[in-house]
Amino acid sequence: MQSLVKGLAVDGIRSFRSRQELQFAPITLVFGPNSSGKSSLLETLAIFLQSVNPARQGALDLNTSGRLYSEGGFVSVVSDHDLDRTLEIGLTLSQSSNPDSYSYLTTRYRYDRQSGTGLLNTVGVRRSPSGAELNLTLRPGRRSQSGGRLIQPVFVPSSASDANRVAASLGLTRGAQDDADFRFSFDAIAHLPGALRRAVSRDGNPVSNNELSRVSAEWQRSWSYMEESLRSLCEGAVYLGPLRDLGAQVMTRDSGVTAVADREGMSTVFELADSEELSAAVGGWLDRLGVRYIPKVLRLTADSGGLPGSEVTTLVLEDRETGLRLSVRDVGFGVSQILPVVTTALGLNNTLVMIEQPEIHLHPRLQAELGELIVQSAEARGNQFILETHSEHLLLRMRRLIRRGFIAPDFVSVLYVDPRRDGTAEVIRIELDEGGEFMDEWPDGFFPERFTELFGD
Repeated sequence: MQSLVKGLAVDGIRSFRSRQELQFAPITLVFGPNSSGKSSLLETLAIFLQSVNPARQGALDLNTSGRLYSEGGFVSVVSDHDLDRTLEIGLTLSQSSNPDSYSYLTTRYRYDRQSGTGLLNTVGVRRSPSGAELNLTLRPGRRSQSGGRLIQPVFVPSSASDANRVAASLGLTRGAQDDADFRFSFDAIAHLPGALRRAVSRDGNPVSNNELSRVSAEWQRSWSYMEESLRSLCEGAVYLGPLRDLGAQVMTRDSGVTAVADREGMSTVFELADSEELSAAVGGWLDRLGVRYIPKVLRLTADSGGLPGSEVTTLVLEDRETGLRLSVRDVGFGVSQILPVVTTALGLNNTLVMIEQPEIHLHPRLQAELGELIVQSAEARGNQFILETHSEHLLLRMRRLIRRGFIAPDFVSVLYVDPRRDGTAEVIRIELDEGGEFMDEWPDGFFPERFTELFGD
């Protein structure tokens, strides 16, 4: 299985004041002390996907209010709340047809005081390992000199070397006019370079309209994979926050599970209601995890007049031994926390799944079993997991699976967010070998608390 996302670059976001480059795998575990910046990495990826989503209409802004993430604005994201600072996010996508080929997109945002948003300023692109990076700068839209026609925003190469790369990639040479830019129309939907507006020449001869159209089509096709990948990532990605709440007595289809972020996992109820097969699979895994209850979704009848989203449901948990049905609030907090995680792992395919603290309120043995479920979901269903966690047992199970040969070492990426005294943070990657052992030293020792409590003074 190929990773949906190979890597993430972050610069100027919260505690990451210097550029950090992260390498992802089918399963990525993000460790670190509290308030070190672990959650910020997941949130940065969510914000990026919302901002560059090809299906998104609207302004060229940093989208901090979307389905995956909806908290604060540019000022709450940028490091030190410095509104004069440029914020950068980069994403690397692998191509499933060619493991050695990838596409890289980086975006840089600056704060616009008039609109109060972060506006897209520069786009950097790179294709395949050997492709040089190309930076394009946004030339804002403006009115023509006559004050009539609106000239749309365009991306132009940020430097002469970038312009030459554009020419080389298209087989074109610079024309006689020194100021002849390689212009790209700005596609507000895709947020990516679109059709080539003005090519200058090929071997000293003007390029015909037909030739220009052909070259433009070739250039646009080169982005089709990136656009489709971004679209599928944005539309399908799941982000479960650190506190899942399924305790509502009754729910309707439109009760907080629409355009807002479903970080509490409320959609779990409807996923179980829509599939008896999924409900049975979830019940089986809950049994394996030692949970004695079977999830049941009951449909309640009401005279709603056929209003959209008016279907009323309630989630109950049936005791395997006694058959007694209880509400989620009656059986302890752990069940409500694990149920969305299990449902997501078993109900999705080829999806990017981001979860904060999947192990919360789980017994250590169950944390290890949860690791087994996540590995199976990644292998069999092609899901990619990025997990912010404090669980030693989750990692121990994955190291055990590597040691026993069930998964390769590069199937799991271990990242440690190391906070500094000055309030900044650095992301350290800790590689695993064929035996599941650490090839790099774990900062401050690997979960030394147990040893300290047993043998310390």
